Amino acid sequence: MKSIFKLSILSLSFLIGVAHASPSDAIKLHASEYIKNHNVTLGEAINRLAIQESRSDVLSRIENKYADRLAGTYIEHDPIYKVVIRLKGNEPVKNFTADIKNLTSAGKPILQLPIEFQTGAFETKKEGLERLNKSANEIKHQFNNVQGLSYDERTGDIKILLFSELNEARSNTQNAQKLNLISSKFNNLPFKIEYINAKFQDTVAVKGGSKINTSGGYCTSAFAIKNSTGSQYMSTAAHCIGASLDVPTNAPLTVVGSQLNATRDVSWMTVGTGNTVSSQFNSSPTVTTQLTGRRTVANTKLNDTVCHNGANTGYSCGYIGALNFQPTYQGACGTVACSNTWIAVVGSLNGASGNGTLKCFSGDSGGPVFQNSIAFGILKGSSYTGAGSGQCNAFFYMSTDQIYNMGYSLIY
Repeated sequence: MKSIFKLSILSLSFLIGVAHASPSDAIKLHASEYIKNHNVTLGEAINRLAIQESRSDVLSRIENKYADRLAGTYIEHDPIYKVVIRLKGNEPVKNFTADIKNLTSAGKPILQLPIEFQTGAFETKKEGLERLNKSANEIKHQFNNVQGLSYDERTGDIKILLFSELNEARSNTQNAQKLNLISSKFNNLPFKIEYINAKFQDTVAVKGGSKINTSGGYCTSAFAIKNSTGSQYMSTAAHCIGASLDVPTNAPLTVVGSQLNATRDVSWMTVGTGNTVSSQFNSSPTVTTQLTGRRTVANTKLNDTVCHNGANTGYSCGYIGALNFQPTYQGACGTVACSNTWIAVVGSLNGASGNGTLKCFSGDSGGPVFQNSIAFGILKGSSYTGAGSGQCNAFFYMSTDQIYNMGYSLIY
């Protein structure tokens, strides 16, 4: 069945009264958000974000060189910005500072990126992900309310994300015994519980980042995409699409394809006769940005900073919390179990208390996840206690890799 729905208030090409941002403006917008969580100047924040966009070749060469030892890669932001490479085994590797050519239009032309090596890991990242897959059923058997699983590249732990009310006992002998039992079945390697006080849920709202109304609520549109023949569509999350999308507006969107499965949650839509799909997206409620590229999972690192714009909560930023997140809540991936190919975003670094300035809420699903003018993915689900700043525990998204794996591509 085809579902027809329309974008309320907005045309598909422009937002009335919304400023249009250059790539340089986009990085400054993100930098202004970044300095809220880090004690650095605006100029330093711009340089750090420029490094994040420009470092891919350097890090790929390092990770390929140590592929047989690679246990994880992650970013540290304080007291200085640096990349940490964890390696299996004890053979030392000398730290160094890499010169990075700035590929953005803001910041210094040549950027310095400290690279630090940590040896002594007990297993490689590949081995850790295998342990995650093999232990998933046992973990879900031992614990109720498991919301997700991931391999922590920073510590080597398998993280078990458990839902627990704030007033419940969160550290007890029974849970410790269960962890020890699981660990004993996997060479006594580490497993760790992290608690979350709100369950994950798919959050049901043409230009990316725009509100899509439905009779049952709303979601957010993501990015413009095209197929191999050049036909253009607007994308959102598949779980947003139902039989009752009937809010009338001036730009009908007709769903022509949808996938909700272990690795994907995406729908794509035509935009109606006389309308056009824009390669711009709303990076905030007041700023429209021209998309200039995309970030693959391979070039995304733990603790990278990333932003989203939701129809409900608007613009906010957080950090990559897991690159191999496996949602486990009921119905997360339709009728099948989710894979560990989703990416989780959190509001604070390395399990620190508080959620920073990150916001997420019902209606943000389907929206764009990005850094500056670079697309990361499409928001799928979130855990929140409210819509305000710092009330988002976490959200997770589908990488743009999945769009390309389907034979589609982003328009930019």
